[in-house]
Amino acid sequence: MSNRKNLFAWPPAVFCFALICALLWGSAFPMVKLGFTLLTIQHSTGGKLFLRHTGFAWPA
Repeated sequence: MSNRKNLFAWPPAVFCFALICALLWGSAFPMVKLGFTLLTIQHSTGGKLFLRHTGFAWPA
């Protein structure tokens, strides 16, 4: 446990973790756009599909 605590306190490791998180966060939007394209979901129906699966959609 002490070794892990020292790892998160070491500035180069913290920088690497932050960089990895920023890269993953930055890749989320392009992956969603790619998913919409691959699944042939139009932009006008995307929100409706999401809401329909959560149960908050208006009756069709």
